[in-house]
Amino acid sequence: MERVRKMNEKSKSGSITKIAILSISLLILGPQALSPAMGSLIGAFPDIPVSITRLLISLPLITLIIFTLITASLEKRFDKKRIVCAGITIYTVFGVLCAFANSFAALVIFRLIMGIGLGLTATYGVSFISLLFTGRERTRLIGLQSSATNVG
Repeated sequence: MERVRKMNEKSKSGSITKIAILSISLLILGPQALSPAMGSLIGAFPDIPVSITRLLISLPLITLIIFTLITASLEKRFDKKRIVCAGITIYTVFGVLCAFANSFAALVIFRLIMGIGLGLTATYGVSFISLLFTGRERTRLIGLQSSATNVG
C-alpha cells in the first residue's frame, strides 16, 4: 500500500489507481443486472417455482455478506491486493459460467460463488480511498465511489 501511495504522490492525479478503485465499486450491484432477464429464466426453467427462480437475484448477496465478514480475517494472511484480485477473478469466472449453466442447480451454485467474489472486494472501495488519498481528493473519490456503487 505504501508503494501505491508513493506512486500517487509522484503522479499528478493517480488516474489509474482511481479508476481501479472505482471499478471495484461497480461490481457491487452487478448481481441485480439479472433482473431484466428474469422472464427468460422463468421460461427456461418452467419446473422451478417462480419464487425460487427469483432468488437468483439475491443469492450472490447472501454470500457477499458472509464473505465481507470473513475478509477481515483473510487480511491477516494475505495482502489486500491479493484478496481483491482473487475476488474479481472469482466474480468474473463464475459470472461467465452462469451464461453456460445447463441446469438450475448449476446456476444457483455459480451465483452463490459469484457472491464470494463480491464479498472479497466489497469493503475495499472506500478502504483503498481512505488509505491512499487525503483531504478534498478523498472526499471527492468517496462521492464518486458511492455513485459507482449505485450505478453498478
